[in-house]
Amino acid sequence: VGMGSSLSLSLFLALFLFLSLPLPSHSSFELGEIGATDSDTDQCFYCTQKTPKSIECDGEEYEASEYDKPFSGQFWLDLGLCIFFIIWAGIMSGLTLGLLSIDPVNLEILKKSGDEQTRKYAQGIAPLIDHHHLLLVTLLMGNAAAMESLPIFLNHLVHPAIAIVISVTMVLLFGEIVPQAICSANGLAIGYHLRYLVYVVIVIFFVVAWPLSKLLDCIFGHNEGTIYRRAELKELVAIHGVEGGENGEHVNENGLSPDEITIIRGALDMTKKTVQTAMTPIDRVFMLSTQDKFDQETMERVLTAGHSRVPIYHNNKESIVGMLLTKNLLMLDWNDEVPVAECPIRRFPTVPSNMPLYDILNIFQTGKSHMATVLDPTDQLSIVGIITLEDVLEELIQEEIIDETDVFVDVVKQIRVAAVGLKFETSHGSKKDGAGPLFADPPILKEGELHASFDRSFDKY
Repeated sequence: VGMGSSLSLSLFLALFLFLSLPLPSHSSFELGEIGATDSDTDQCFYCTQKTPKSIECDGEEYEASEYDKPFSGQFWLDLGLCIFFIIWAGIMSGLTLGLLSIDPVNLEILKKSGDEQTRKYAQGIAPLIDHHHLLLVTLLMGNAAAMESLPIFLNHLVHPAIAIVISVTMVLLFGEIVPQAICSANGLAIGYHLRYLVYVVIVIFFVVAWPLSKLLDCIFGHNEGTIYRRAELKELVAIHGVEGGENGEHVNENGLSPDEITIIRGALDMTKKTVQTAMTPIDRVFMLSTQDKFDQETMERVLTAGHSRVPIYHNNKESIVGMLLTKNLLMLDWNDEVPVAECPIRRFPTVPSNMPLYDILNIFQTGKSHMATVLDPTDQLSIVGIITLEDVLEELIQEEIIDETDVFVDVVKQIRVAAVGLKFETSHGSKKDGAGPLFADPPILKEGELHASFDRSFDKY
């Protein structure tokens, strides 16, 4: 740091001394007497300098011109410096907008998820973006130095009033509008290719820029980037979906489909939802009593309900003792009329109704159970409902999951599945109407229909 500061101080002093040197101009004369010869008459004149801008020759006084002689060496030097300052002001202005508009969080995302070229650009300018205020002060000082120097050299070329008009016009057009328009769209790439120039400018102005940047850090803090709140993130996802396409059609591969948007928004909303929002009320739950027997009627009730797990209660529905896996019924014969109490009943967890959905999802992920009893948090003995893994997933994807045996789309609102009741037949030949298939005869496809069905299903893929 000490060596860098010394180098910066030396460069700064050298620049200051250079700018302090008097520039040659046609607006002054050498002191003393000047001899002149008229080429037409071969007459000699002796001229004496009266003032820095006037001479007297043979009794007549002449005023020196305030402007450079057109197309002289000094003229081209001043003109070149004016063009340089306009270009320099444009570079500083463009880099100010292009680099300082890059959000550190977005830059970090590009470093990890962009394509190879984007990652290269992001990693190259990351050290500059990390020192936000130092970069800001340096670029502004470079821009200000160019804009303040431009009128000084324009005054050697044209009248001061005209110099002001030219200076304002050129700086506004070529030093602000055009560079910022270019850099606002390509700030990452331009900043990467000009990063070494920025480092040089930082070294030149380091003595002044570094203390100012530290002062800004103390007052405004370090720029940590934009962190979105949950509601803002939801709207950001929705905006990307609108840009991605309408009616599920992708405009480009970067667009989000409606299903992706729904699931992302559902995942963000689940933090605020509790078990009570997803559970099935206890009075709508299909259950069996420990006093029931697995005869033909009970078996048909279980199969018609279509659940993989059935809660078992003792005496009343608020006294649940466990659950029964319906796959265990495959080994039973209803003619034996096996009591429910003699079947393997599994215990499952109990949770309060105000538990967040992510917490109950973590419980289900342990594999101990995919069903839980929901209790009233004010009365630990009062059961208010049942919640399953499917209920939680429905809240996550924001849609109802309907399988082949579901009777209701929404159990709480009693919205039925739009399907025709099927006739199903038992092994004894009796027929009953039900809401789901029970030993139903599968539809018979004629030759070629199965193939055509697969062709239609996969056409869109």
